[in-house]
Amino acid sequence: MHTKKILIICITLMLAACSLAADPQGSITGWGSNDGFLEHSLDTYNQAMPPDGNDYFVAVDAGRWHSIALKSDGSLLAWGADDNEFDEITNQVTDTPDGNDFIDIAAGYYHNVAIKSDFGLAAWGDDYYGQATAPSGNDFIAIAAGLFHSLALKSDSTLLAWGVDDSTDGIEEDGDDEGQVTAMPTGSGYIAIAAGKKFNLAIQSAGDDPNSGWIDGWGKDWQGTLADIPDGNDFVAVAAGVAHGLALRSDGTLEAWGGSNTDAFYHHVSGTPTDGDYIAVAAGEYHNVAMREDGSIVA
Repeated sequence: MHTKKILIICITLMLAACSLAADPQGSITGWGSNDGFLEHSLDTYNQAMPPDGNDYFVAVDAGRWHSIALKSDGSLLAWGADDNEFDEITNQVTDTPDGNDFIDIAAGYYHNVAIKSDFGLAAWGDDYYGQATAPSGNDFIAIAAGLFHSLALKSDSTLLAWGVDDSTDGIEEDGDDEGQVTAMPTGSGYIAIAAGKKFNLAIQSAGDDPNSGWIDGWGKDWQGTLADIPDGNDFVAVAAGVAHGLALRSDGTLEAWGGSNTDAFYHHVSGTPTDGDYIAVAAGEYHNVAMREDGSIVA
């Protein structure tokens, strides 16, 4: 499933209200908010506006107020905000590395992670908790980024998480250790990963089919993000929002869960389509996006 990122939609996983999609022709389409929206951050960042020279892109992802894209020549391009909600410069845009040897990308709140052609990692942006300090090694095949943590899948099907467990983010000052790093499963057999704001999801192979499995989760169990993970061993893709999860089954149907405090207003869980021809999923704060077999997008 990981290779489908070339063609699928990759949308913000955090508090931003924008979505981005890279089509098979290599152009990026963005929709939703171009602004920050907290009372102390009302600037316009244009994170949903495609960059100049909008062609030859093969992957795109979005953080809170910034976006990042991978071009077909292996180079990176980032745009949008270069700071956080406290107006602290975090350089998630300006510190984007040069070079033409990147093969995958992930955007966190205020930091980014990328896989290089030698399967090593690069990371940049907000590194206050070590979330942008890339671990060594040349065996990484998938990456994801949350608020103050990052997650990777290795070629031996094991997981690696780094950053911090603490949940303090300037909005919810509880400061509890939520376990999004230290509670990481230590087993093998994982085939797909997703990082939410303060929790992670991963698909572990069921054994009979190496391309599908059941969903494992750890970190902050908020609004049912972990407690309500659906049963079954036929999941092939997974996505994580702030307080909900979204997954794709092998028969092309979707499952959403969590969001117990917000679904009545946003319907990001209860409004999940019930038909069955989907091939990719992505999750935002209070919305989801899925791609059908014919390449059309449902949001």
